[in-house]
Amino acid sequence: PDDLTRSWLTERGSMTRRLEKHCGKIRVRRCCEGFVPACIEEGAAALLSDCGRL
Repeated sequence: PDDLTRSWLTERGSMTRRLEKHCGKIRVRRCCEGFVPACIEEGAAALLSDCGRL
């Protein structure tokens, strides 16, 4: 991704605060809610970053 996109994707602070700063007021509507399993499949694990933030 380009530098701007990368900066959004690698945000280390509050994404909500950054969005409010960029867009003004934001509102969130929850579409669905659920749990993410503690164990993930090997194929899915390969897609995750290894940067240690997860």
